[in-house]
Amino acid sequence: MTTTQTTPKDDILPAGGDTFADLLGSADHKAIGRLWIVASLIFTFVALVLSAVVGAERLPESTLEGFLGDNSVPLWALGRITLLFLGVVPLAIGLGTYVAPLQVGASTIAFPRAAAASFWVWLVSAGLVISAFSIEGGPGGTSETGINLWLTAHIGLALSLGMAAVCIVTTVLTLRVPGMTLLRTPAFAFSMLIFGSMLLLTLPVLVANLGLIWLDHSQGALLFGEPASQYVQISWVFSQPSLYVAAIPALGIVAELVPVATRGAQKGHGVVLGAIGAFGGLSFGAWLQPGLNGTATERLLYIVLPFLTVVPLLVMFGGFAVSAKANRPRGFAPMVGATLGLLLIEAGVIFGMLSVIDPLELQGTTFATAQMNAVLIGTAVVLLAGLQYWSPKIFGNVGGTALLNTAAAITFLGGLVLVAADAISGFLDQPDTYLADDADGFLLSSLDNASTIETLNLVALVGSAIAALGLLVAFGAMTKLAGRRKTQVDDNPWDAHTLEWATTSPPPIGNFASIPEVASATPLLSESDGESDNADSESADAQAVSV
Repeated sequence: MTTTQTTPKDDILPAGGDTFADLLGSADHKAIGRLWIVASLIFTFVALVLSAVVGAERLPESTLEGFLGDNSVPLWALGRITLLFLGVVPLAIGLGTYVAPLQVGASTIAFPRAAAASFWVWLVSAGLVISAFSIEGGPGGTSETGINLWLTAHIGLALSLGMAAVCIVTTVLTLRVPGMTLLRTPAFAFSMLIFGSMLLLTLPVLVANLGLIWLDHSQGALLFGEPASQYVQISWVFSQPSLYVAAIPALGIVAELVPVATRGAQKGHGVVLGAIGAFGGLSFGAWLQPGLNGTATERLLYIVLPFLTVVPLLVMFGGFAVSAKANRPRGFAPMVGATLGLLLIEAGVIFGMLSVIDPLELQGTTFATAQMNAVLIGTAVVLLAGLQYWSPKIFGNVGGTALLNTAAAITFLGGLVLVAADAISGFLDQPDTYLADDADGFLLSSLDNASTIETLNLVALVGSAIAALGLLVAFGAMTKLAGRRKTQVDDNPWDAHTLEWATTSPPPIGNFASIPEVASATPLLSESDGESDNADSESADAQAVSV
């Protein structure tokens, strides 16, 4: 594909300065990316706090019986909506908006004004979603006005995330520098291409679901709009395989970090990219909404797909192992969080395999919540590792990177505790009460292992609190990085191999002084650092970048 670029004019692409007014008027992808990152970290913290609050409802009745009253169902749904649509997915979009144009050598993101508008529409929609729940709206809510407000705001969320995805996908497809084929595209930028594409396939279906709920609800709640059915109509987004869409950027980050940690090019770079693409393709699940209640073919696919999803992960792990064996691995701080988060994501994929084994009877239990939290919290941990890795480019200093590593470890620990407790409770038959048909009449004491489950629910509550603490630490690290006096930072402190490290830290408007040209997937890897990429079969002395 032929690509062309020009350096943007300042009046078209004003810089994102340090003041709110500067950020408000900026269409620089770097300023927009920072806005996404900060806002999404706050919302991820809120989601984990909501998880802890709703989890307290499952403590022994004698302690906190019904303290949420009629708000249990809406708050439970708000926690999930916030974690996915206000937290993890926007955090990935923030990193992608900032980093992907740099990785492909672009001077800006495609449709910069649309990219800026997508953030502000998302932020306003997020505020309206929370406002709707505060007036007893949301799925299962009691306020007709609140439900309509939630539906409208959620459609706004989906459309704004879709627009952000269009900007990122178009950037990777059309603004790559000369010499950068798709197989030479850096792993993270390629993962954002797949991630954005899957969002563009998934979000329109969600909008259609929300439109059906709104239409039916406005006409008297005949079927889709009934309070008990509203969340069910969109529950597929929070379940496998659609849930795995959120994890695609995490795979790209890990694939980006492994070559840096091993100090050499990724062996079989094209194979790793293919595995990311296959994982993304298998994560499309909008057409599997009926699940085990669909046709025979749909039931078969619902059962088989979770087992197929693990195959791309195994291929990636094999590629990482080959690179580690062929090169010279070193201690590399961002790999700590990336490895921990990937373990949680893998646990979520394995949980997905177990959940469709009918004799285990895990459908409708807290095991499903454990799987969702494993994938989303694991993805958040990997994204924090990515934030640590790219902090010199994003903030222009490295003063808080160690604190980001601590935040990732704390978030992982909390997520692990939360996921393990809910998974064990699911095996002990604790229903995911707000999805159960008899949720209003559900009593924990009716279960055979009630005392054990009560203890596990308390452990899950502690896990949510620890994970929330990890996000607080991450936000503190962000504040430290953004607030430190800017000093001269090495343009490539990690000795990394991709184009974003060929410009200053942080990059100027236009990103590069001139249009780079590349001849491999690792243009900054010198001959002494390792061998050339197998996928390109080029000599090491050709691995240079002209800037």
